[in-house]
Amino acid sequence: MVDLELMKQSLNVFGSHHDALIQHQMMAAKSYVERHIDREILPEDYDGEVTEAQVIIDPTLTQAIMQVTGFFYANRENQEYGKLGGAASSVVDRLLIPYRRF
Repeated sequence: MVDLELMKQSLNVFGSHHDALIQHQMMAAKSYVERHIDREILPEDYDGEVTEAQVIIDPTLTQAIMQVTGFFYANRENQEYGKLGGAASSVVDRLLIPYRRF
């Protein structure tokens, strides 16, 4: 859902040495965002019925996934998936408030 090349630009990563790691972290970030908003994120080209428990990806959700991925990548030596801290948590929380189901 998030383009690998766009994510690598955001991380200032060149070459393909870390591609598998970044792709894994993007999947983990998407799962984190889905849990946070209590909704499944569907691809942009999804053409089926969207339920209340689903949302089609948009630029804000893409940015949230990228923020979380950036946090995971920057803290890859000592991280706990599913836990964000400090400024990263605050930014992601603000991005995702409109999408949360309460």
